[in-house]
Amino acid sequence: MQKTLSLTLAGAALSLFLSGCGGSGSGVEGTWALDTSAMKEAALAKMPEEQRNNPMVQGMLKMFDNMKMTVVFKADGTCTGDADMPGGKKEKTSGTWKMEGEYVLATMKDEKGKEDPQKLLLKGDVLELKPQGAGMGGPSVMIFRRQ
Repeated sequence: MQKTLSLTLAGAALSLFLSGCGGSGSGVEGTWALDTSAMKEAALAKMPEEQRNNPMVQGMLKMFDNMKMTVVFKADGTCTGDADMPGGKKEKTSGTWKMEGEYVLATMKDEKGKEDPQKLLLKGDVLELKPQGAGMGGPSVMIFRRQ
């Protein structure tokens, strides 16, 4: 479960950092940081009461404490990201982004150049990403707050 969670989180982090085409004045410009407390609350809220104290669940929630991610969306349509993942894995990425309505459209690009499109919902000073594989050992939502 821990390996699956780490892979899911790493993929979701990369999805955030690389993206489509940007534009100024969209409201997303600036620095965003992962809110691990909000992620834990969201995960627990979707879980039956009897599962919340399960040691595996508690281990998953503890992994969130070891995650640090930031992404910077610039007015020129570029973005950069930094992630410290459980297990000591570090990622630095860069790319471009664009807005479509209330969504930031992002496209993940891995080391081999494979792209993976994502949508992040912008709600004021909160960005929400529902990672692929959500609910299969990974977080149901990743929440970023404007810094």
